[in-house]
Amino acid sequence: HTLGTPYLKNQIDALVQINIGKLLSLEKEYGSIDTYYKTFINEDTTLKSLVRALSDPKSKDKLSQMGEALTAEYLKNVGYDIAKPDRHICRILGSKILGCSEHEIVPPYEAIDIIANIATELNRPAAEVDYILWSYCANGYGEICTKNKPKCGICTVQDYCKIKE
Repeated sequence: HTLGTPYLKNQIDALVQINIGKLLSLEKEYGSIDTYYKTFINEDTTLKSLVRALSDPKSKDKLSQMGEALTAEYLKNVGYDIAKPDRHICRILGSKILGCSEHEIVPPYEAIDIIANIATELNRPAAEVDYILWSYCANGYGEICTKNKPKCGICTVQDYCKIKE
């Protein structure tokens, strides 16, 4: 019996063998993980520089097996208000669907900004806006704006969608 996908196994192995040690080392150096994170947040409230520090292969603090989307998801899960710029979010915000960007697939850091702006406009948390849009696209959840079989006929935001244009 196997656990999830090979990616999940690699991520769990990285968590146990590398990332926990890295986080403990940061905690020892800064007094707490949050104190370390705040060194970035004090300079950049968008959290993008923190995501970059934890996900960029060139960063000394990169978490193993964690790109921008998983790093943002981790930060969201520990209480930071940020979108997870995964494939669903980057696609639905793109020029061919909601038209929030000139890019068909929105780059991750731009997606974080777009979700933050929508959240501010709606006076809602970015994590909530992210989850609603993600659910709208994800198989096994809303399944409205899926990549392969979108249900445009029942979509409640079709007036804003570029697909039908």
